[in-house]
Amino acid sequence: MATLIGRRQALSGEAVARARLARGGQHAAAIAPDPDRADDDRERRDRTVRELEDFLARWCDGTGELASIARHVLAVPGKRLRARLALTAAALGAGDADPDALRAAAAIELLHEASLVHDDVCDRSLLRRGAPSVAAAFGMRTAVRLGIWLAARAIALIGEIEARRRLGLAFAPLRALAEGQLLETVPGGVSLDERRAHYLAVVRAKTGALMRMACDTGARIAGLPPAERDALAVFADAFGTAFQVCDDIRDLEAPASLGKPGGSDLANGVWTWPMLEWLATRPGAAALVDAGMPLAELRAELVASGALRRARAFVAAELARARDALRATPDRPGRAWLLEICEVAA
Repeated sequence: MATLIGRRQALSGEAVARARLARGGQHAAAIAPDPDRADDDRERRDRTVRELEDFLARWCDGTGELASIARHVLAVPGKRLRARLALTAAALGAGDADPDALRAAAAIELLHEASLVHDDVCDRSLLRRGAPSVAAAFGMRTAVRLGIWLAARAIALIGEIEARRRLGLAFAPLRALAEGQLLETVPGGVSLDERRAHYLAVVRAKTGALMRMACDTGARIAGLPPAERDALAVFADAFGTAFQVCDDIRDLEAPASLGKPGGSDLANGVWTWPMLEWLATRPGAAALVDAGMPLAELRAELVASGALRRARAFVAAELARARDALRATPDRPGRAWLLEICEVAA
């Protein structure tokens, strides 16, 4: 991992893209989904997602304040991306659908929702998915309590599965998630290399941790061997990085589609990957941010610099790495679903 980060530090986004696409991008076509079974797979997948929604609603049933707010939060769903990763990893198994895959996916989704609620507390965000955040609608104290409640419900689900099946399900990613939240508040250094390394460390913790946990949990439920679980960990890291950089780009290009204030990272002085691509070619970029350059001007200059194009090249390289990792997984429906999920960040 240290070697990989070192190479990332030394190369721009486009150079990283060229290097990785040359190594592994040509393999994507070799593992493309079979169109003859695509319709059946899609129906199975859609049915599973509907079952997930039903399960989440039942699991958060109750008359208390926190249960009521939880249902309010889950009624405005996001992509359910991390839950889908758990379900698709489980679909790499040779047997029939395992009911525990649904329970694990629900647990991952509840952990994700808990992290978002606490994110909004830490960032003092007023919007989430186009609606008032829990902190804005119900207050900071209630938001903190809800995050803890959601996490506790999730851990109870995972603990129940582990107690019955002894799969070796790990909670270490939750520690990484918390550490990533703290790391984001720490200055990332002065040099470009230091800033790149800091950004990637935060993303691997905050975004990648739950994605790795989702893939690993689904894989263990499916009974996959260690080598295939390792391949899924590589996939999760690469896809998670691509997904986060893509989110950074959207924040600059079409902020309204994210359901949160546009340019919030710029406004908060958070150095996202597009900003680092700008810094790589714009002497004095950091000084402009520190001097309080108006947000609209700052965004316009960043877009005009070509930083977004270079950031997209980096996304393409990470997605190529993610797809290439799937070559080591079984040719079963789950692999086709994972390839489809890659399009979310394409």
